[in-house]
Amino acid sequence: MSLRRGIRRGRIRTDASPLTLSVEELVGAAATLFATAMTELTREVRKCTISQQQTMEKSSEGDD
Repeated sequence: MSLRRGIRRGRIRTDASPLTLSVEELVGAAATLFATAMTELTREVRKCTISQQQTMEKSSEGDD
């Protein structure tokens, strides 16, 4: 039975091959690592932005 026919009849195949599960697990792990890396990168960008703003403020105070 095709997947389309199964869906139409209300029967969706729920068993998954070990390979499919393995791919899903790898994608899930990669997504978690990506989210962690993005959080760290965002934190570093904020630090650099704040540092740059402070440096610019100090240099403009010296110009006065």
